Amino acid sequence: MMTPSTADIAAASAMEYRRAGRPASWPRAASAPPISLRHILAALWLALIPSTLFAQVPDFRQVFDDHGVVMLLIDPASGQIVDANPAAADFYGYGRDALRSMTIAQINTFSAELVAAERALAEKENRNYFIFRHRLASGELRTVEVYSHPFEFDGRPLLLSMIHDITPGRSLEEGMWHYQQRLEELVAARTAEAEARHRAVIALLAGLSVAAVLTLVLVLAIRRIKRAEAELRESDALYRHLFHANPNPMWVFELATRRFLAVNDAAVSHYGYSRDEFLSMTIKDIRPPEDLPRLYENLGELPAGGLDQAGVWRHLKKDGSVIEVEITSHVLEFDRRECELVLAHDITARRQAEERLRESEERLRLSTELAQVAVWDYRVPTDRMSRSKNHDSLYGLPWQDDWEFGTFLDVTHPDDRARAHETIRQSLAPGGLDHYAFDFRVIHPDQSIHWLSVVGQVVERGPDGSGMTVRGTLTDVTERKRGELALALAARRDQALLNLPEAAEALDEAAFMQRGQELAEELTGSRIAVIHLVDDDQETIERVTWPRATLEQDCRATRDKHCPVSQAGVWADALRLRAPVVFNDYANAPDKHGLPQGDAGLERLISVPVIEDGRVRMLTGVGNKPEPYSGADVETVRLLGESIWRIVSKKRQQAELRQKLAELQQWYEVMLGREGRILELKREADALRQRLDEPRRYAEDLADLPQEGGIAE
Repeated sequence: MMTPSTADIAAASAMEYRRAGRPASWPRAASAPPISLRHILAALWLALIPSTLFAQVPDFRQVFDDHGVVMLLIDPASGQIVDANPAAADFYGYGRDALRSMTIAQINTFSAELVAAERALAEKENRNYFIFRHRLASGELRTVEVYSHPFEFDGRPLLLSMIHDITPGRSLEEGMWHYQQRLEELVAARTAEAEARHRAVIALLAGLSVAAVLTLVLVLAIRRIKRAEAELRESDALYRHLFHANPNPMWVFELATRRFLAVNDAAVSHYGYSRDEFLSMTIKDIRPPEDLPRLYENLGELPAGGLDQAGVWRHLKKDGSVIEVEITSHVLEFDRRECELVLAHDITARRQAEERLRESEERLRLSTELAQVAVWDYRVPTDRMSRSKNHDSLYGLPWQDDWEFGTFLDVTHPDDRARAHETIRQSLAPGGLDHYAFDFRVIHPDQSIHWLSVVGQVVERGPDGSGMTVRGTLTDVTERKRGELALALAARRDQALLNLPEAAEALDEAAFMQRGQELAEELTGSRIAVIHLVDDDQETIERVTWPRATLEQDCRATRDKHCPVSQAGVWADALRLRAPVVFNDYANAPDKHGLPQGDAGLERLISVPVIEDGRVRMLTGVGNKPEPYSGADVETVRLLGESIWRIVSKKRQQAELRQKLAELQQWYEVMLGREGRILELKREADALRQRLDEPRRYAEDLADLPQEGGIAE
């Protein structure tokens, strides 16, 4: 079938109006062909109402089912009858299910050539309908007028055909349509024949024949006109009923004065005004004042004819409430005045529902973003993922135009990539688990490590059992993971601190400090660590341990143990500042002091001072962790450094005490030897003194003897 345009429908409606006459209540204007209310409403049903509205609004489906006019929905590509209303079932004598299983070719008796000829004739006569011969279930043939218009129904293009039985008086109708042309041809033929044969009798007979034909045609025409007038009155009453009974508000207003000329029952009920109140008002009376400039602008841009999809407007009801309506209108002649027929569909409830839905979606979006949760839907056959707006930001990325499975693998931490890939592959494989969940790491552009938790659910599988569609969530669990890692680090650190005294007993000082350095590397995930001792003058540092890589290279640094603080490099910044220093981007760090000669290159570092009695006694440092250092790393290095220094200092004090005890023992032993010699000398002196005392006592004894014989002098 042809697909006539809206203009064709309007033109054809005007032609039929002229052919069938007009009711007294709809007078014809002198300057334009009359258009009956029947044709205007038919055009509205066929062309004004959007196809999606016809498919979705139950009221229009009810009109299709309850309408007395024969209607068919036809697939234009195959000719398949998609649907038929009860009037069509009654007319053709088939059940609705039977009609739905047929094609239009099984009803239309015209051949392809006749259909093409009818199309050409309709185009020549400038009409929007076609005349065909349809076969009923009983085998009876009926001559019908077919009005068709394209619609989109449930997402597929269809033709809505309205079928009118014109079998009664068909020959008269053909005479009315083609009479003038055929009569002229007949007169010309008869005239030519009369001139050729020059027979007055034949000319007279031809005239009589023509007169007889004219008489017969006029009689039939009068009967046809009377019948058409009756049908028109009936049809006009039907379409007036459709206007007033339409469930959507409809009205007609004059373009010049903008006054209401007619309103239907739905408008009276919906807006709260009586019919008399409506007819005393203009269309601006149902508009908010602030919308009037837009109304005047729209009226100035009305199309010369045809539909006007005016969009969404705000209207005022009698109680002052504001509603939103979708307006569809058509310019027409009404009561000899240029008017506009308007259909208003109230979408206030739908808009409110849409607004509530938007608010709900916004609340969901905000809650998921605040909770650091994204939702996603992945189609395996197309390798495409639809996702919420916050999805890519969880990876530290701006919004990506496309997100494929390869994109996911690229942004996953290299150490977690194989595990994540295998988990998803096993779930998508035939027989795999529909549900999977795992945690993985991603590296943000600033090189910080973040933890994400993904939960996936296979919601569709193919015939072979492989996953086709997966839906899931993505959650940022970085803080939770950091907490877990902090607890694990604290446990490992506490155990290491408890083991340090035991290690100190088994190792000498150098080996013990080397072991402490290795613990600092392990607990912070660093590649290098160093320990420096600071002299009492606070001007010189002594390196007592080196990174394993430095020892393996036998660098000069292993030989230059002592270094002035002024030349010590970044490790000594903690001594200068007497506080921990952290460089997570050493290459761009301001005021860096450089590295001691022989040191390995640095990317990141921590240096922590150990202070005792107001002096920095030791510097402990780690460097080149794959990711930025955190406060937990600083705390770990500080605790290890202080514990190491405490143990080393204690061991040094113990060693010094042992040395002093040894010296005291030695002196004691010397003193014991000296005391024995003194005693021996004393005994010898006493013996000598005794021997010396004996002659003195002898002399004293001699002196005490009496002098005999007068011995004197």
